Amino acid sequence: MQVILKNDEYTIAAGLNQFVNSNFMLFGNALGIFVYWNLGIYWAVLIDAGALLIGSLLIKLTSFAGNIRMPNGEHRINNLNLKVV
Repeated sequence: MQVILKNDEYTIAAGLNQFVNSNFMLFGNALGIFVYWNLGIYWAVLIDAGALLIGSLLIKLTSFAGNIRMPNGEHRINNLNLKVV
């Protein structure tokens, strides 16, 4: 967000982000309960895993510049300090 938005747009972006997340929580939970009651736990978990896979693929297929995807630079797993985590 730091590279895409200007400083005066942060507040609007945070509000829109909260609005979208609230709607997903409200309607996503209702949809999940509906699927669980009508199709069972197996299908509810399968649909959830499918949605996660589709979302992951959509994120992977986006083509943003490197400085937008990683504004603090590239990191490796061995750079992770487990004591801090």
